[in-house]
Amino acid sequence: MCAAGEFACIVSEQCISSGARCNGVVECDDGTDESNCEGCGQGFFHCLKSSECVPISQRCDGTPQCTHGEGK
Repeated sequence: MCAAGEFACIVSEQCISSGARCNGVVECDDGTDESNCEGCGQGFFHCLKSSECVPISQRCDGTPQCTHGEGK
């Protein structure tokens, strides 16, 4: 169980700061902190199908960044 102000990673059972969720950096070993995000901060691309946030610098680099292949 995580403390107030923390996000519970779903599979890895870690606790991270709520402020670290959906920031484009995977902190949870299972990546759940970057899933189901409503929107992304400046400098990040929002994956529509998975709702992940990935750095805009990695978009269109030939490598799929999103779980469902968006942003290649």
